[in-house]
Amino acid sequence: VHEKLNKDLLDSKGIQDSLKEIQRDVEKFSNLQQSAKYYELADEIDEL
Repeated sequence: VHEKLNKDLLDSKGIQDSLKEIQRDVEKFSNLQQSAKYYELADEIDEL
């Protein structure tokens, strides 16, 4: 029983770590999108 509990705790810790990584990736991605939008706007303004 003890081993199973430890395994479950490790699993949920692993899942939490994965979620944190995914969250970081999502944040990086939205930052990239923001930058891309900004550069597109800058290009459009240059063209005007």
